[in-house]
Amino acid sequence: MLLGRCVFALAVLNFARLCDCAGVIKGDLDNTARVKEDQLKILRSLHPEINVNYSYRNDSAELSSWEHFEEFLQAKLLPEMVAKDPRKTSFTIGVAAHSIFLRDSVGRRSEVRTLFGTEIRSDRQTICHNQMPGKGSDEHGGKPYNNQILEIFYNYDGGAFTIDPSAGCRTLGSSPELPYGVPGSPQHICEGDIGRCAPVWRELKGKPSLTMEAQSNLPALPMHEQVLDAAARLQRRFTGPTTSETFSMRGDLPQVETVEQKWVDAWNKADKKCASSDVPRSSCEDLPVYPDTSSKAVCDCV
Repeated sequence: MLLGRCVFALAVLNFARLCDCAGVIKGDLDNTARVKEDQLKILRSLHPEINVNYSYRNDSAELSSWEHFEEFLQAKLLPEMVAKDPRKTSFTIGVAAHSIFLRDSVGRRSEVRTLFGTEIRSDRQTICHNQMPGKGSDEHGGKPYNNQILEIFYNYDGGAFTIDPSAGCRTLGSSPELPYGVPGSPQHICEGDIGRCAPVWRELKGKPSLTMEAQSNLPALPMHEQVLDAAARLQRRFTGPTTSETFSMRGDLPQVETVEQKWVDAWNKADKKCASSDVPRSSCEDLPVYPDTSSKAVCDCV
């Protein structure tokens, strides 16, 4: 859907520098944008003909915020968009951001008591508070779920640019079953859910990418790539984990508390005498059965 279209890079919400200036996080890889060349490499691996315009990108050292973003929209982006299409009466602008940043920008309580008195929040800071899961019990309130989409409206008349409180805030895709449009964070993660992170983690840690030959010299791939029937899972109760049971055990990721990793940890803590063929298997209740990772009851994301 991106072929033949131009994508604009709008790096005006600079989370990494926001953290640095607050003295909270230094060298935060999660919040540091990749350099232009690396971004293009990734984008063109998916859409070879994509055209990216970096004229709006902001790489200054200034602290950025939602206020800075509003100033950018009012002073630069919207005037140019209106000039290109004067007859258009509405524009949709998507913002992808971290949940805590969104909570602090548009999902706060209307007021909160502090050591210095009662702090009153603006219409923009509070407009989506009723769309925050749980709404929270502290001064901040709850935060959006990952992939939750919030919709708010601004009024722009060529000069003034103000939020429209009367339009409120809504969650797109909301339903009685999913009031926030998406489920909450999965409680049971499996190895198959995190495999695509391994190459990125290796790159960030300066580890060489694995060639096909190098991969063939490694131990067997994690067991999540295999679908085991009940008999095979029961058998693994006695044979135990392989040396490459999880991505962490292969050195491809830090340890993640996946279903499989929890099985490995539980097996390693169990009484190993049950793994011996000399011991009646009926007495080996301590050895955990390998989990059925094909079941949604076991892996939330199946």
